[in-house]
Amino acid sequence: MLTKRFNLWCQGATPWMGTGAWDACKADHSEDDLRGRDCYAGLDLSSTGDISSVCYAFPGENEILLLTRYYLPEAQLQNVANKNRAIYRQWAKAGWIRTTKGDCIDYDRIRDDILKDSEQFTIPLIGFDTWNATHLRTQLQGAGLDVEPFPQTYMRFSPVVKSAEVFVNRQIIRHNGDPVLAWAMESDANANIKPNKKKSANKIDPAIAFLMAFGTLQAEHEEFAYSLSDEQQQRLAEFSGV
Repeated sequence: MLTKRFNLWCQGATPWMGTGAWDACKADHSEDDLRGRDCYAGLDLSSTGDISSVCYAFPGENEILLLTRYYLPEAQLQNVANKNRAIYRQWAKAGWIRTTKGDCIDYDRIRDDILKDSEQFTIPLIGFDTWNATHLRTQLQGAGLDVEPFPQTYMRFSPVVKSAEVFVNRQIIRHNGDPVLAWAMESDANANIKPNKKKSANKIDPAIAFLMAFGTLQAEHEEFAYSLSDEQQQRLAEFSGV
């Protein structure tokens, strides 16, 4: 499963999510299409020099639409020690990554953007990794948002990852072609399904934010399980990972 400081989906060398299944979930929804709707957020804050990620999951009629935000210190775009700097520059130029001034991530910028998003979306709940997020959590709660920890454990993540795989294969989860999230979803996995950051070739923070958003939504909207047929529900219950 995902665990912020472990860097990968486990010990395996097989991609957790096949690119074909993920690509098939591409939809054409825009930010304007989601205005006024409910969504559940996953917040994964990085260390000072890595990607920080926010993912919003919008429940719909037998579908879950995703919207993402990514943040990176602008100094990382030129940092020769950052092996991902070239692709980061492409994504920043295309608008997928929001850069912040200097060589440290600007948590105030993330806070301000979440508060601005809360003015156009209804956010009943934000799930977050407690690592490095205490101050931001306090600020968001002070602004009236409901924020709760999302434990970075096998027990919490495993059923979420298994459900996410089923929902992706059924094209219930829909993304807008976000290349950053697609890149993160290429991490490795095994039946235990827990992210391990130390072994992942790609940064998995975007995938962690997605799973926290999906898991937070799923906990509040259990009816999504009931949209499956009896056979599909049984297969989901028996599914033990890839």
